[in-house]
Amino acid sequence: MTVSKIVEVTLKLAIVALTLTIHCGAAYRVSSSFTMSNAQLADGFGERGLTFLEDRTRNKEIKFARDAFSLSIDGHEIRSDVLGDPARKADATSVRYSFDARPYRIEVIYRLGPRWRFVSKQLIVTPISGSREFHVDRIEVIDTRLLGAAGSEYVATSRWVKPGTPGRDYGVFMRFPDRSGLFALVQNP
Repeated sequence: MTVSKIVEVTLKLAIVALTLTIHCGAAYRVSSSFTMSNAQLADGFGERGLTFLEDRTRNKEIKFARDAFSLSIDGHEIRSDVLGDPARKADATSVRYSFDARPYRIEVIYRLGPRWRFVSKQLIVTPISGSREFHVDRIEVIDTRLLGAAGSEYVATSRWVKPGTPGRDYGVFMRFPDRSGLFALVQNP
């Protein structure tokens, strides 16, 4: 897709009583420097992204060892885990990370609405040096590792897109041993 100035891709993570492949690791607490919350959900954020989701109504917490993204623009690979430390800014309903990925600035914005049972993750790519068109070859909005035990998973795949086509998978459901779960959905507005 050819895009001018801004590319936006939103990821919605929701804790549901169902069910992500996300990688798993040993259980330990990741410290959070920012927290957003409403009556249903609390979200913790660290140096580079989301560290935990807590469903307050079910007293269920899901912890993340890392939260990363990667993309390719005009053949140039960009991975958040190798970029420098981002600038961070937070308020009651959003947390923003700004990465310098010259010649682009990549902003990762997490939002939590007053009645939402999910947190959204949005990537915005902006050329630093003036207005120009660019081509996004590939985008991986979320590359994460869960802490703790994981259960089964189901990857949601579009039946309308030809098999083997990049971008065919758009979501994942993960069930945990306690029968709670996580649902992640990628949406291109």
